[in-house]
Amino acid sequence: MPSRDRSATDVLNGEGNPISNREVSARYPFRLAPYFNYAIDDTLLASSNKSQILQVMKLPSASGPMYDYGISVFPSFGISRYLVGGNADEDMPSDECVRTLAQADHSIITFVSAGSDEINGYEYVRSPGEPGGNWSASPWSDDSSPGDYGHVHPRHQGKAVAAFLDGSVRLMTVEELRDMRLWSRQAAMRNDPAYRPGSSRGEPPPRLHLFLFYEYYNSTYRNHGPAQIRNLRSARRG
Repeated sequence: MPSRDRSATDVLNGEGNPISNREVSARYPFRLAPYFNYAIDDTLLASSNKSQILQVMKLPSASGPMYDYGISVFPSFGISRYLVGGNADEDMPSDECVRTLAQADHSIITFVSAGSDEINGYEYVRSPGEPGGNWSASPWSDDSSPGDYGHVHPRHQGKAVAAFLDGSVRLMTVEELRDMRLWSRQAAMRNDPAYRPGSSRGEPPPRLHLFLFYEYYNSTYRNHGPAQIRNLRSARRG
């Protein structure tokens, strides 16, 4: 299953209702939800990020299209999209991205604790060596931004939860996660911790999500005030 697929259809939210926004249905959270029986609160949302979504987006309740949008953008765990699953809308290097069981010859990271500046969650993470990764060389500190580390967020006493293809889970520091052998099957095969996958091909910048949200908001909630957009913009700075 691609990590992102704008052609996805018949995608349901946590209440069993169809999702009409293609950007929401394209992201992994609700497409993966049937595999855990739509137990959204126990899987996609962990710790405080549910309340943070409600607060930052100024939502009155945990339901509705805008709440679905928040879940799709800010799940607790980000998927390593470039190296696992890939983007169905892009021509991605076939030898870099694990898309079939046959390619899963090394157990690499699939999901990691993710975050933005204001919400403990983000839909994807970038490994340090992939195009657009550009991790900060500085050690992680309490003042660090997840956006400077590919949206990886080591919020568990300085460690992030990393889930691997074989189903194993580890708590890992940012320094440990700099090893590309943990992220890339090619790096693992070459035993190269500093491996750098090929260049990006049309990956949209993270802020494109804000534009897409605005278009959706403007067409659906034209009579609502702009406060929700301002608050989401603040959250997306991560």
